[in-house]
Amino acid sequence: MPERARSSGQLANGVVYQHLGGDGPPLIVLQGLVADHRPPRGLVARMARALYGYLCPRYSVYVLTPRPGIPAGYGMGDLAADHAAAIAELAEGPVVLLGTSTGGTIAQHLAAGHPERVRRLVLHATGHTLGERGRRAQRRSAELALAGRWREAHEEIMALVLPHMPRPLVQLTAAVMARSSPASASDYARVIAAEDAHAFLPRLGEIRAPTLVIDGLADPFFSEAILRETAAGIPGAHAVLYPGQGHAPGGRAFRRDVGAFLEGR
Repeated sequence: MPERARSSGQLANGVVYQHLGGDGPPLIVLQGLVADHRPPRGLVARMARALYGYLCPRYSVYVLTPRPGIPAGYGMGDLAADHAAAIAELAEGPVVLLGTSTGGTIAQHLAAGHPERVRRLVLHATGHTLGERGRRAQRRSAELALAGRWREAHEEIMALVLPHMPRPLVQLTAAVMARSSPASASDYARVIAAEDAHAFLPRLGEIRAPTLVIDGLADPFFSEAILRETAAGIPGAHAVLYPGQGHAPGGRAFRRDVGAFLEGR
């Protein structure tokens, strides 16, 4: 297990971690799509703490990112195996696993293929397959990133994540994100390709951990139908879907509902 004094680094197989703190049992977060697979710093590190730091009083929270140098042809099953090995390094037994967006896609494969690693599962803003709007946006983002057009690549995604933000502010946000983008877009594009091939509906029944599917009903990446099918396909799963909210909602209601699920209520 990495020393708690180090807030971020890489595990034995290269999977990147950020330890947010906490002294309770381990809770593992698989975060959403990121451009840079190096240990987080700056804005990325602060955003992870803002999103998941509220869990620290009760859990020891680790945020994981896929390892750098992802081989061509790597699929979601391969990414899940990497993360299962990372969890084995961080914890002796099964853990609470929270996967957001693309991280939730990996979490589905991990929970089904490596059930001994998952005690309880939260699928946040993810489903058994991408909706067409999200698929098109991610494909275009990968194309732009591979061409070195990182600002436009980020703007393609952020326009869906922040649909009510004025376009100039979306462009400004994308420009800030582009400043910390890596020189190579291969890891980013290969994770997008893996999620593009994600079609997990026939395997949802393999997930045995108690599961919460939680998202906004207006998520442009995963439609209401996909979200409900995902919850219905996992034995005993619960769905909490917020009217009027988009991709990866947070806030007070989200924290309350996740907390209640983790406490078994």
